[in-house]
Amino acid sequence: MLVQRQNSKRIQLYLIIGGVIVAVLLGYIAYIDIFSKTSSTQSNNAIITKNVPKDFGQSIFQDSRFFSLEPKVGTDLITQAAQVIPSSVLPAPDAVQVFDTQEGNSILFVWKKPADATDATIVRVSSFVGDAQKNLATLPSSATSYIYPNAVNGARTQYEIHYAHQQIVYPSTPAAVIARAGTTSGPIQVSAVDSGGVHLQWSAPAISAQSIEVYRSDEVGKIGALIARLDTSATSYVDATGEAGISLYTVQWVGDSTNGALWTGEATATDQTAPEKPAVQTAMTKTSNGNNAVHVTWSPSTSSDVAKYLVYKSEHASAIGTLVYTYTVKDTTIDQQSLEYLDTAVQSGTTYYYSVVAVDTSGNQSTTQDLGVAGKPNPFVTQ
Repeated sequence: MLVQRQNSKRIQLYLIIGGVIVAVLLGYIAYIDIFSKTSSTQSNNAIITKNVPKDFGQSIFQDSRFFSLEPKVGTDLITQAAQVIPSSVLPAPDAVQVFDTQEGNSILFVWKKPADATDATIVRVSSFVGDAQKNLATLPSSATSYIYPNAVNGARTQYEIHYAHQQIVYPSTPAAVIARAGTTSGPIQVSAVDSGGVHLQWSAPAISAQSIEVYRSDEVGKIGALIARLDTSATSYVDATGEAGISLYTVQWVGDSTNGALWTGEATATDQTAPEKPAVQTAMTKTSNGNNAVHVTWSPSTSSDVAKYLVYKSEHASAIGTLVYTYTVKDTTIDQQSLEYLDTAVQSGTTYYYSVVAVDTSGNQSTTQDLGVAGKPNPFVTQ
């Protein structure tokens, strides 16, 4: 009986506590319902808001009661794009210097990029032969030097360097194609490579441009030199001097460009580099028409600008002697058998010393050679 009475009292306690909790919740709900209604009074023609809505999210800015609140400007990031309009005339290169490399026919140009040439996209180097202008190279605007390897040796030539702002209309990323028949890259196709040079062809894109530029390079990753500027109606070009498998081409359609102020100057290439010496020289005694003779032979120099070979003869180990034969190079492809000299003006019992010297188109001579008769060394070697 005692246990039942205790359980009954416990249940009554739980009911009392539950009733209190329900009463509190109902009272809170009634409070929110009563005081969440807006009561406004008119004062000085302004509305005074007494209550704040519970939703403090983005909808707060749409609530008419908060007409005086505005969202902060700049809370959202906005992606912007800008087009730089180049100045009408870009500045000329600064501190231009021109050097004769005295090696081959090369001219070295060095300059500084002006601080206000930021709009430039390319640098062009040109030469003038008479009234004809020739584009030697189109370089990135960051370039500050250029070596021109094909200057006319000994001829004073006028050169120009200027910055330009160029808009490439198509393709947006120029793609080079190697000079091999049947190859394609982007819009360019090599249709033929034969003795007439490299033939390029393309289909004109449906774009508006002012000209088509054709560039040739012998190094991957470099656009090279501008070799032709064509009308936009052109769909092909023949490079008569292009080499199959070596030359790389880029064709691009170009819009308006802003040219910079010109730097102009003159330079003369002078070659003071000696050509490579002839190789594999021999001197052997032989009989010619029943008389003694010395047959001198040599292999050509590896230098491409050799104009002639000189053969010297001496009877003394301390002197180069006398010029006895001149061989003039008529072609870059030399007949090996023609590089010889038969000396019949010899006497039995006498030792003769021969030297073969290569001479280039600028008059530079190679060193004299180690060449003798019967194994005797030629002492006429430039130290």
